[in-house]
Amino acid sequence: MSYAEARAYIDAAKEPKLFKFYEGAHELSEAARRDRAQWLRAHLGFGGVPGYGMPVIANPAAPELKGAPLPEWAKLRPVLSMPGMEEVQARRGLTYARAGGREYKLDLYIPDVASREPVPVVVLVHGLLHPALAPHVRELPAFSGQARWLAALGYAVAVPELGSPATGPAQEQWLTDVPALRQRVEATLAFLRKESTANRLDTSRMCLLAMSGGGLGGVTPALKKQPPAGLKCVAAWYPMLDAPGLPKGTGAREALGAVDAKKLPPLLVVRAGRDAPELNATLDAFVQDAKGRGAPITLVEVPEGHHAFDLVDDVEPSREAMRQTALFFEQYLTP
Repeated sequence: MSYAEARAYIDAAKEPKLFKFYEGAHELSEAARRDRAQWLRAHLGFGGVPGYGMPVIANPAAPELKGAPLPEWAKLRPVLSMPGMEEVQARRGLTYARAGGREYKLDLYIPDVASREPVPVVVLVHGLLHPALAPHVRELPAFSGQARWLAALGYAVAVPELGSPATGPAQEQWLTDVPALRQRVEATLAFLRKESTANRLDTSRMCLLAMSGGGLGGVTPALKKQPPAGLKCVAAWYPMLDAPGLPKGTGAREALGAVDAKKLPPLLVVRAGRDAPELNATLDAFVQDAKGRGAPITLVEVPEGHHAFDLVDDVEPSREAMRQTALFFEQYLTP
């Protein structure tokens, strides 16, 4: 079966659905058999396969979502694992900001290191979610799993719930609150600086990891004349960097054009070759512009990767891109 034939079956299936790709020949790999068992157990009500961060199957969100299953991708774990990641401890539900009568919380994953010296920090910036689902982002294996493998490498990892930039159901309202989302990213960094002593955090060495729509809020803090204190680098996986409907002045290329690009913190962009053409077009334009301006940017390509390759493509190129991201963090967060 060719990729095109497989894709035709995927596209024909109705929601809810999930597709993943694995390494192997005609037979299923161990990873595929494991995921098949997990998926069947979850949907047939047999309980979960033992492991960390088990997903909640019923969606606990707004009335229009109540009782509906979570999106299939939200139940997935990252395709890269590290020894000791399941034993990583987390401080949960720390309030880092208050706005509009609600509290915004984050989970902080603390590495188990012998040294008592403060450790550098990575902040995960999640993508665009339904406003009712956003408060539950910290509970999803897709994000807690990312935090665990990074923490197993020796970083403190913050997973903030950033809310949604949508102010209404109409398409023209989906991105209207991007400026507030960016403020919450910076509020996360400020909170971590404030709590650095209590949690043994070296907030003079912090990086952001923005995924998907998180690129709208997780890349631009670096694209300022004065980036937030302690921000040493930004990595972005399959990021959305611009889109129709963005408020004026909030696109990444606009921000890039207003600063001396040569003085920016280092940027790493990971491009999924099978991602949406519109998303990749804006990504390519940004990378080309950044390189032309002399910005310290590195592009990593996963030619056969899909959007969220770290969850849906259980193959070596996905894991290698994740390892390259870890090496990027090591380069700029290690004294």
